[in-house]
Order: sequence, then C-alpha cells, then structure tokens
Amino acid sequence: MQFLAKTQTLNRPWEPLFIPSFNSYATDSEDLKLCPCRTLRIYINRTKYIRKSNRLFVTYQKNHHKEASKDSIARWIVNTVRYAYENADKDTLKTVRAHDTRRLSTAWALFCGASAEEILKAAHWTSETTFTSFYLKDVPDHQSTFAKSAILVSFKRGRQK
Repeated sequence: MQFLAKTQTLNRPWEPLFIPSFNSYATDSEDLKLCPCRTLRIYINRTKYIRKSNRLFVTYQKNHHKEASKDSIARWIVNTVRYAYENADKDTLKTVRAHDTRRLSTAWALFCGASAEEILKAAHWTSETTFTSFYLKDVPDHQSTFAKSAILVSFKRGRQK
C-alpha cells in the first residue's frame, strides 16, 4: 500500500464512500455542472495522457506533469476555498487550511441531518468523541451542547440496533 491516512490502519481499510450523481435529483442545468461525478469523469478524461501512474491528481504545469504531492493538493484546496468566499461576497476566512474542509463538511453533514454513524463512517473515525471534541470546537457552547448530545444519542442508538 502506497499511502495510509492518519486514521487508517492495515487492519481497518477505508470503505467506499458513495457520492450520487446530481442527475438523480437536480434539474437545473447550472446545478448539473457542479456534479462531482461529472467533474471527476471530465478530469480523468482530460488528464489521462499526462498521468503516468494510477494516482488521481497530477500537476498541471506546462511540459512538467507529475503526481501531485499532498502539499500541492492542500494548496489547491485552500485556493479554491478562498476563491469561493471571495466570489460569494463573503468575508474570507482569516486563515484557511486544507484540513478545515474535513471539519466543515462533517459539521455541515450533521446539521443537514446525516446520522452520527454516517459521519463517523465517512470520516473513518472509530469514536464519536473525535468529532465532538475536535470538529465541533468552533460551535458556540450553547449550540455545541445540543449538537454533541444529539451525536452521542444518535450514535448509541445506532450501535444498539
């Protein structure tokens, strides 16, 4: 195995995460352009001649294509988040780190109704305390008490089934 994430072990491999195509529920043509499945297919097709391995991401400098390093990918994520904030006329975050997307996406999933079990599986966490302690730390105390309680109750209920 070439790479292990910090939450991954040889005894506990990653499970596939299903991301549905927007075609199954979006009707607006502009929304369909944002479909991650469509975007991935286009990217793979456009980079197939410059990719020299089975690694997904490659650098795009003219005449110098190689596997993208984790630092390059992190920089792309940060630049994309900054760009999104600037073009949405929102105050840009004071500091943006690539790892912030993990915190934001899991918290967003929780507040949009995903179960604690689904969040833990997608994030490859074994304990709900990782999420409540480290990823809900920016939620104000009066809101985090409820959120943390909801996670713990939801997770315990899921384990009893």
